[in-house]
Amino acid sequence: MKRILIGEAAHEIRQRLWRLIEVNRRLAVEVSKSADDKLVLVVYLRLPGAPWWEISRFTIEIEDGVAVLRDNIPIRAAIAALNAAAGRQVVKARRFGALCPQCGTAHGEWVSSPVGDHCVFCGWVVGTKPLRHVEVGDRFWIPIMGRVVVHPLTKVRVLEAHNQVTGCVPDESQRARPGELPQEPLPLRDVPGAVPGYEYILVEVVELPQKWTPAPYE
Repeated sequence: MKRILIGEAAHEIRQRLWRLIEVNRRLAVEVSKSADDKLVLVVYLRLPGAPWWEISRFTIEIEDGVAVLRDNIPIRAAIAALNAAAGRQVVKARRFGALCPQCGTAHGEWVSSPVGDHCVFCGWVVGTKPLRHVEVGDRFWIPIMGRVVVHPLTKVRVLEAHNQVTGCVPDESQRARPGELPQEPLPLRDVPGAVPGYEYILVEVVELPQKWTPAPYE
């Protein structure tokens, strides 16, 4: 599910309850609520090139200042619907085209709202430390096994590299010699290129990013 953080703007939308708002010839929004008092926007959308009688319909649920919508809903249509329901521009699209350090998703669907610029897939707000991010001194393997939250610009020290499958009898010929490993800390995203030819690399975090920003595509 996608999430757009609208904060106090939810109260403005509630003031327009039970109204049908026509945005343009392609988009209209009905403000309603569910049986458990959640705000619900029913959005009517006519896709480009579709016959006049074919109208797509989807809903956006709003609770505690968070608008939730299905992954397949066009983010720009959702933004237009939220702005129409609030009666002003509350949300706008951002053109980051970057990897989110919290959920690890590389995408172009970033938005700006009163809460701040954020990722629509996990709600991470730009400028804040991602939840459960690694700390200085933490160690992990590349490729990352399981869920490790780590910004690509986190500086790490390479401790070990090998090509041996875990559980096998140790074979020193499959391990990198000390002279093959980088001596200086590197941004995490540069590690694979600095240790070519090895599939498994153990690193230790030595420095966190100075700024918590989305990581641009390589």
